[in-house]
Amino acid sequence: MGWSKPLDEKESFLRREILSSTINGAFQHAGVYEEKPDRLRKSEWEEQKKDFRKKIGKYLDEVVEEYNPDKNHYERIRMFVKTIKDPLLKKDKNNEVSFGVAQKLVNLYLKYLWCLAKFNDIPPHCPIDAGILKKKNGDAEEFGPWTKMDEEKYRGAIEKIKRTRSVNLAVWELEVWNKEN
Repeated sequence: MGWSKPLDEKESFLRREILSSTINGAFQHAGVYEEKPDRLRKSEWEEQKKDFRKKIGKYLDEVVEEYNPDKNHYERIRMFVKTIKDPLLKKDKNNEVSFGVAQKLVNLYLKYLWCLAKFNDIPPHCPIDAGILKKKNGDAEEFGPWTKMDEEKYRGAIEKIKRTRSVNLAVWELEVWNKEN
């Protein structure tokens, strides 16, 4: 489903706000960016980050437009990691975000669109972060910090949560989030 084309002013505003909230939610504790190079003015650095965020938004919209519930969600996130590789991202991480940060971007964006009825399917997973890992079994450390999760740890967290919940993960997480906020 996704956004209608062309976007009207209200949809354009909502899309920017949702994208901003998605990126902030995934990046705020992750330390994904390199330090600003000395050769760049702050305004140039901010412009490069703005362009990078547009790239993320474009890919997230592609995820929604090409969404197939039968496609492996882990593969969807894995492709996202490879797609948003960028020189602005930490060099020691091969200019990539971790699988944990990528899942937060994809899952949170799908959650927002699902809640706004812009996405028909219930997302297959929920955004994993420290709060959700604590709700799972009171131990957020078992899988390490979500910002540094690799695919194996993410799979382990998802499977463990699935075993302890009788409802869809996205529905469960939304209920948890609403109760706590």
